Amino acid sequence: MFVSAILLAASVMWPATLLAQTTTSAPLMLDAKIPLGQVSGRIDHLAIDAKRQRLFVAELGNNSLGVVDLAAGKVLRRITGLSEPQGVAYVPFTDSILVANAGDGSVRVLRGEDLTRISRLELGNDADNVRVDAAHKRVLVGYGKGALAVIDPGSLSKTADIRLKAHPEGFQIDETGTEVFVNVPGAREIVVADLATGSTRSLPTQGRDRIFRWRSTARGAGLSPSFAARRP
Repeated sequence: MFVSAILLAASVMWPATLLAQTTTSAPLMLDAKIPLGQVSGRIDHLAIDAKRQRLFVAELGNNSLGVVDLAAGKVLRRITGLSEPQGVAYVPFTDSILVANAGDGSVRVLRGEDLTRISRLELGNDADNVRVDAAHKRVLVGYGKGALAVIDPGSLSKTADIRLKAHPEGFQIDETGTEVFVNVPGAREIVVADLATGSTRSLPTQGRDRIFRWRSTARGAGLSPSFAARRP
């Protein structure tokens, strides 16, 4: 066991569209360090409930979800009994938190008000990244050997699957909620999926391999993806 900490910069509170518009501003500055306490192993994704000033930390190696009070600068509580949590998202229109677990492939759903466990969806294996499509009131979760699950957080059910050639890493939904850009490093491609029809097309990666980090920048009515590869 060892003490972990999160470093907070202004970007924690800013939406991606705002960041895209401020690329010429001053660099981000460290605002605070918040110790997470006795957490074993590494942490993974973060999510924020801006209204309540709470940050959710997927503590993958500790099989837990840390809940941080940003106003007080301390850990509020810890949700245990998870299975290698990777992705986490706060869904404002249902006031719930979805946690994707790599270990058992489940998505655990917590009530936003009191963090009570209210549901569990079984995706199969390796549930990973989570994204919220606020425009269409749905949530997307990457999982398994190649799929995005489309989840209705209101009925707490999976409504569709978008099939891919390999496990999806990071992905971004466009501003209209009609397309999703998916990083599929195992297939050496970025896939553009139509969320209405489920059809897909590939964007070239110029032979680059192991693309695990990328971003989408607003351009006109859509998104312009850019990425960094580990090889070459």
